[in-house]
Amino acid sequence: MFNLGFSELIVIGVIALIFIGPKQLPEVARAVGRMINEWKRATSELTSSFKDNEAFKDWEERRQKYYAEQEPEKEQAEPSTPPPVKKEQPDSAQLELNLDQENSSDEPS
Repeated sequence: MFNLGFSELIVIGVIALIFIGPKQLPEVARAVGRMINEWKRATSELTSSFKDNEAFKDWEERRQKYYAEQEPEKEQAEPSTPPPVKKEQPDSAQLELNLDQENSSDEPS
């Protein structure tokens, strides 16, 4: 973490033993250890929340992109104008009747 070698740790321990004393050294060491542990826990929670937030943003972007891609497909599938309505073709008997009526109206009375 701080790139301290074994010899540097021995020097720090000896200085702490001189200034703190042999009776309070274990208590101070425990307190420092707890503070370091708490600091590591807090930083790991913070980094994981950043990673979770980035993952959520990534998921949200993918979801929006997916829905944006789906909308043009819906517009292509549903045309804006309705298709033309097919008229029924009259059968041949109806056509003959219509022709007879037209012919009879054309004849002078």
